[in-house]
Amino acid sequence: QENFILRIQKHVIRSIIFQIHKVLGSLDVIGNPSGFVRNIGSGTYKFFHDPAKGLTVSPQEFGKGVVTGSASLIKDYTSALFGTVSKFGETISGVGNIVLKDPQYHRERDRRKQQRPTDVREGLVTGVKNLGAGTYHGVTGVITEPIHAIRTEGKRGIFKGVGRGLTGALIKPLIGVVDLFSDTSQGIANTASGYRAPRRKRLPRFLGERGIVTNYDRHAAQGQEILASLKDGKFFNEKGLVYCFHYLLNERFCLLATNKKIFFLKRRRLAHHWSVQWVIDIIDLENLLKLEHDGKQLVLGNRSLSSSNKQLLQVIFTQIQKLLDSQQSCKRTVSKQEK
Repeated sequence: QENFILRIQKHVIRSIIFQIHKVLGSLDVIGNPSGFVRNIGSGTYKFFHDPAKGLTVSPQEFGKGVVTGSASLIKDYTSALFGTVSKFGETISGVGNIVLKDPQYHRERDRRKQQRPTDVREGLVTGVKNLGAGTYHGVTGVITEPIHAIRTEGKRGIFKGVGRGLTGALIKPLIGVVDLFSDTSQGIANTASGYRAPRRKRLPRFLGERGIVTNYDRHAAQGQEILASLKDGKFFNEKGLVYCFHYLLNERFCLLATNKKIFFLKRRRLAHHWSVQWVIDIIDLENLLKLEHDGKQLVLGNRSLSSSNKQLLQVIFTQIQKLLDSQQSCKRTVSKQEK
């Protein structure tokens, strides 16, 4: 039995030793050198193989082999070179994110980069967007970081906030520049290799607060997607915040409710996304939620919605009242537990 175990150990150790170069060589952190060598080898092989194969058939096939072999050489070399550059860029950006220690910026950047560019145009557009976002967050962070630090840590946090702001002003635009080169390189590499990213056929399923899988609800999936798009996912990633319902008031305005907040949204004319006009915490609507003017105006604290569709406002009023009752019930439960 001991000999059997010893033989297994030797086999595993030997396998690790002989395969370790494949594992390390495939790491994107160092540019995936195995993939680079594989693409270079493939292009070189076809460059010589296709003409040689055609030569055994006829002069015309030899000419075709020269064309296809040369095209493969250019395609595979381009894919290898720019693919490696893109992966190195991702590594550099990752190091920058670690230095920043800004989880909100990191989440927003990850969301922007979820969709891989399939060609040069998409790569350039994505890269320019990331450059603009990095520059914007870097410049505005000089002001917003000290303010945030004062709010969370008091006056003692002002120096820490200033330090984070200045660090972000330097590193975030640099990350944007690296992303520009990385995304453009990825687009060039994918164009050369003929890569086509799979396209989603429908929006992600809405699972609700309990995460239970039910029949697919397209309306709820659309509402969840709208919530995820607001402020680059700021509210969607907020802990404990879950989409509940939304109603289109007309082509340009929408009311969206979560279990904690009510959002009034406006669709931008030149874009396909929604912008937040105002937000209200549901718990703040206690005794301030009502219908007025014969049901044509819904009052939500210091905000109001007007519509000739009284039935729609009544439905919204009922739905929000249920959310408010739920919040008040939770609040009373917490108060009893604290006592």
